[in-house]
Amino acid sequence: MNVMFVSAEAAPLAKVGGLADVVGALPLTLKQLGVEARIIMPKYEHLERSLRLELVLDRLEVPVGQTTELIKVYKTLLPGSSIVVYLIANARYLSRGPIYDERGTADAFLGLSRFLFFSRACVEVMARLGWQPDIVHCHDWHTGLTPALLNVGRQRQVATVFTIHNLAYQGVWSADEVFSFLGLRGDETEHLHARDRHGDLNLMQQAIRQATRLNTVSPTYAKEILTPECGRGLEEDLRRRQKHLVGILNGIDIERFNPASDPDIRVRYDRTTIHRKVENKLALHEQCGFPLDRSVPTFGFVGRLAEQKGVDLILATAKMFVERGARLVVLGSGMAKTERALLGLANKFPNSIAVRTGFDARLAQNIYAGSDIFLMPSRFEPCGIGQMIAMRYGTIPLVRATGGLHDTVPDIDRAPPTGLGFSFNEYEAGKFWEAVERSLNWFRRPSDWQQLIKRVMAQDFSWSRSARSYLKLYEQTIQQQ
Repeated sequence: MNVMFVSAEAAPLAKVGGLADVVGALPLTLKQLGVEARIIMPKYEHLERSLRLELVLDRLEVPVGQTTELIKVYKTLLPGSSIVVYLIANARYLSRGPIYDERGTADAFLGLSRFLFFSRACVEVMARLGWQPDIVHCHDWHTGLTPALLNVGRQRQVATVFTIHNLAYQGVWSADEVFSFLGLRGDETEHLHARDRHGDLNLMQQAIRQATRLNTVSPTYAKEILTPECGRGLEEDLRRRQKHLVGILNGIDIERFNPASDPDIRVRYDRTTIHRKVENKLALHEQCGFPLDRSVPTFGFVGRLAEQKGVDLILATAKMFVERGARLVVLGSGMAKTERALLGLANKFPNSIAVRTGFDARLAQNIYAGSDIFLMPSRFEPCGIGQMIAMRYGTIPLVRATGGLHDTVPDIDRAPPTGLGFSFNEYEAGKFWEAVERSLNWFRRPSDWQQLIKRVMAQDFSWSRSARSYLKLYEQTIQQQ
């Protein structure tokens, strides 16, 4: 089976978020199951450096409105693998600037047009590669029009899978402007007439309507997006496609996130040597300028300082961590107001709260290894990988029971034989703190806590489980054609 991944990101070549991790990891595991998976993505400006590139298509014309743009297509390998990656180069739309334009340009259409052009270019490239995919696997709104463009003028629909990584980002613009840019009338396929609730063309909506099969990145999120609370205005479209929608949990790179071999942590350990984990707590305390204390409960947070991630709940209860004799370590970046508030708390309580803004990969690993409890009180979370990484390091997750957090962290008090952490339902500071108190009570029972650490470290969050589910989805997609 041949599968072409169409994506704006693929780790480690181009990464902004979790989308890149999926596209960079899943093809590797699918290959072990006999799937020939390749990736097509833009050749961003930063990809000029340190890649061995083979030119496979030169001066290929791509229609744009009433004219054409020339592209070049290069072939390389995903670093450290045999996975083929096609990079589309075009100076005007694809190969200048960062992956996503966050400069506040006056031309608000610029960011959208980059990916409209990418989708159009992908169709032209795939028709000329000499390698025929059985399935085209599209990812998030950036590729939302790819299923439609693949089927324009065809007698038989191309088999497509569309993965919703985060429904909050949809790609919305005036239909007339989009169609003018692409040189379309707007009636080439039956769903191009669809508009969202504001009367605009919505790229996510187009993919939901036009792809052969749909999936999102956890079973619970697949249910949540059918509701008005989480459907972001597309719940009716999703309900109409419900029988073709499935939730598949993401995995993590268990070689990279391995406390037995991680070069970024001070002391390596595994399930048989969990007594060594406390040395990483002391190392984290040292990094944060805390008094060293192996007995004090230490909470960690790594993530965007955004409303989605529940940072307001942490802010609302931060002083209570201090009062309960706990330590709190926060690493992330986001809204300036949130950063200032957190830094203010760290300045006020330097022996109990530490905040580092920006991203520091080494510190992130030290937080995963050195914390006792990992906080993910998200307002919503399509999948989340922080909780999986934390468990890999024997750090117990405390989460809000939403999306992939609900699927991966059964509550230890509600399900003692299978519980893996602590969760709460209502998005309220009081409910969050009740879960914190329960975690502290468990922490004060060393024997039970050690058994819980061993249990979470035994979990399988590798991509092999997810890849088998994707293979089943691909087989269903081909049968549906």
